[in-house]
Amino acid sequence: MRTIPTVVIKWWNFSNIGPIIDFYKQVGYSKVHLVKPTNEILVAGQEDQIIGAVRLVEENGVIILCGMQILPEFQRRGIGSKMLG
Repeated sequence: MRTIPTVVIKWWNFSNIGPIIDFYKQVGYSKVHLVKPTNEILVAGQEDQIIGAVRLVEENGVIILCGMQILPEFQRRGIGSKMLG
């Protein structure tokens, strides 16, 4: 029987933004240019692979959820809900 690796949800360390940019490009996210060091980014990962990401952006004192993306092969498994939970 094959073991399915655990999905880990964590805040991304913005000092290394390259993998986040690469992930967003991989999923075809058209607003990669809007990713800023002031964004909070929550990442879903499995082993060493980013499988999901969402940015939290403050605009006029309100936190807005932006750019929530999950790799297609991991969609419909509750990962996005887990990230928001």
